[in-house]
Amino acid sequence: MDEVTPENRKDASPDRAGGDNKVLMVCYFYPPMRATGVTRSKEFVKHLPGFGWQPVVLSVKNPKDPWTTDFNEKTPSNVEVFRALELNIPRLLRILDGVREKLLKLFRQRPTVNYFHDRLGIPDHYFGWMPYFKGVRLARQCRCVYVSCSPFSAAISGLIIGLIARRPVILDFRDAWTLNPYMPHSNVHRIIARWQERWALKRSSKVILNTRGALDLYKKNYPEMAEKFTYIPNGYDELPEFNKDTSMNELFTIIHLGQFYGPRQPDLLLAALAKINNPSIQFVQVGKPFESLARFKDRVNIKVVPPLSHVDALAVMQSASLLYLKQGQVPGVGFHIAVAAKTYEYLATGVPILAECPPGDNADILREYAAQCHLLINPAEDDLEAAILEAFEKRHNKKKTWPVKPEFKEKFNRKNLTKELVEQIEYLL
Repeated sequence: MDEVTPENRKDASPDRAGGDNKVLMVCYFYPPMRATGVTRSKEFVKHLPGFGWQPVVLSVKNPKDPWTTDFNEKTPSNVEVFRALELNIPRLLRILDGVREKLLKLFRQRPTVNYFHDRLGIPDHYFGWMPYFKGVRLARQCRCVYVSCSPFSAAISGLIIGLIARRPVILDFRDAWTLNPYMPHSNVHRIIARWQERWALKRSSKVILNTRGALDLYKKNYPEMAEKFTYIPNGYDELPEFNKDTSMNELFTIIHLGQFYGPRQPDLLLAALAKINNPSIQFVQVGKPFESLARFKDRVNIKVVPPLSHVDALAVMQSASLLYLKQGQVPGVGFHIAVAAKTYEYLATGVPILAECPPGDNADILREYAAQCHLLINPAEDDLEAAILEAFEKRHNKKKTWPVKPEFKEKFNRKNLTKELVEQIEYLL
């Protein structure tokens, strides 16, 4: 089937009034699931009715990843949410990789990669999600299809749904796909995934990137499709009312929210805190424990708080003396296009930020919009020590929070970002 574009949409969908301004939102990550990818879709869904569009959500019924957490987050009562089953592909791949690992150990060899995850999980192990039948039925009641990616297997599913139902499809890349330097794979995986990505980009009607750097990168790598690409950043939620009496304690707290993994580790910060050796400065990790916790817990005042609901996390951010942001650096990458979702919410609090960021979009946004930020590009331990001591010395001399820049509020609030999405939808129709 041919792609549906603004030029051929009338032929593809004769009843342009059909769908009653409904849009099918294909979102694997959606409440009550707790994951980084949930917030963007949830907020689009929340604000779309205010612009005359009724979202119809298609999500997963039984997510198979063991790390997903249910906080019983509620969805708006006026939103239709449908769910499709997922086959347990992750478990099958874990079994296969486990058997392979045991066989290699018999021959005194050590596996270096998850072989079957890499070779069979293309573009990812979520391809067992089966939204096709419900998706086609729902898409025929809607005027277009929006797909939140990752997982990037959802891009393929959403496009198949759109092609069968003859509706334009918007792909929203919350992260880069094959151009993501954080996703190392075998040559076999990369070759197949590149083919899948090119197919998906060609068949889509519009592709949304979430950083300026990602937009430039995709235009550079797919110049023949440059007009399809646009940029809608992540944003921030309205912060809950914060009562300072609920502050975690009277210590000077350096708070990090989220998970440390790969090159994103707090070791340099903790080494600086160990050198400072001030028990009234506390590092608070809100989320899972990190690898070096045992190594530093006797030398640094550390507190680990289990993962929180999004609303509770927003409140905790406002209790911080200093918010810590760590972006890992990928060898050989000069400009990093990823921006942590927490960056926008950190900025919205007005709380001072301590950021370790390589050159790229994340550093640029902090430099442009932060009211008070210690931004360290490729820092050494001494740099972190100096930044912490400076923030600690200023704790009594200045307000705990600074006014958030008006231009930040205007550009990155979720309602205005949803308006940008609506403009893209209405352009296609």
